[in-house]
Order: sequence, then structure tokens, then C-alpha cells
Amino acid sequence: MNPDTAIELVIVQHALARPEPGDPGLTDTGRQAATTTARFLARTPWDALYSSPLRRALETAAVIGDACHLETTVDDRLRERINWGSAPQPQGWDTFLAEWNRSSEQRDWVPTAGESSEATGARMLEAISDCVANAVGPHVLVVSHAGATVDLLRTLLGDDAVEAVAPGVIADGIPNCALTRLAFDRSWRAESIARTTHLG
Repeated sequence: MNPDTAIELVIVQHALARPEPGDPGLTDTGRQAATTTARFLARTPWDALYSSPLRRALETAAVIGDACHLETTVDDRLRERINWGSAPQPQGWDTFLAEWNRSSEQRDWVPTAGESSEATGARMLEAISDCVANAVGPHVLVVSHAGATVDLLRTLLGDDAVEAVAPGVIADGIPNCALTRLAFDRSWRAESIARTTHLG
């Protein structure tokens, strides 16, 4: 892409996954919401579709790709900050939540099974920059995860700006199938964060 071309990049939060450790796929409700999201996105022509390698993201991307007539390109840098079950966690769910919350509050802290919020934000920024650079056109879709997307936004915009656009999103996260719309024209800016109006 020409570096002077204005870019639209939409980050899609994956649909609802089954509440299981490891790498769970979508629930039936999640698939329905992914289908609704895909139909909404299909109203606009898109040039590229990228996804995290985790199953809940890939299944969401597959639904979107079918509706938008796009092949999915997998990018490992779009994965979540910490994935429940990505490494043995004998302490259980409570420990996972405690580590998640601490890594959100202390951006340089590295959890047991994952990366710091700062490191995740940096790799997400690298990933979306490459997505834009490699795209054949100016309209790009990315399917990723709530924590990783918030980490990216905090790195791009700073906490105060993120909270000004989407109050509570740092603490509460991004809802399933929410759309975060970014624009790039010499620098990144957020057009909207965690919008769910398309879900009705």
C-alpha cells in the first residue's frame, strides 16, 4: 500500500466461545452473532481478512470470510495476551483471573502463561501495521481478542484517550462481536471502540 493512502481497519472481537479451557470453539449463540456481524460487514467491500490463530477467532473469521468473499490470513501476533489453558494452570480459574487483572493494572508485569500488556500491545501494533502494508486495498478486517485489542488501544492512544472514547473498556473489556474501527492517515486514530449497534 502507498503510505499516503488512508486506511480503514476494523478489529472484530471474536464471537462467544464455549466456557472451556484450552482452545474452545464457538457456542451456537456465538455462531449466530458471528453471522449477524458478517452480514453487517458484508455491506461494505473489504480487501483483506486477518485472524488470530485461536479457534474462537478462526471460527468467527470463517463466517465473516464466507459473507465477505475473503480468504483468512492467520497471524500469530493477533492472539490473546493470556489464553485460558494455553499452558498448564493447576491453580485454576481464580488464579487465571488474578493474573489477568494484575497484568491489566501493571502493564509491564508478565503473567505465568502469556505476555505483559505492553508486549501484547506492541506485537498487535506491529501486526496491524503489517496487515495494512500487505493489503491490496485500503479496507482491512482483523479478528482478534478483547485483551489484545485493549492492549493495542492503550499503546496507540494512551489510557485517557481510550477511556474518553469508550468509558470502562479497559476494566470491562470488549463485548463479543464488537467492532473497533481504526483509521490510518500518517498516524493511527480510533474512529470508534467496541461498537455493538450492528447486533441490534
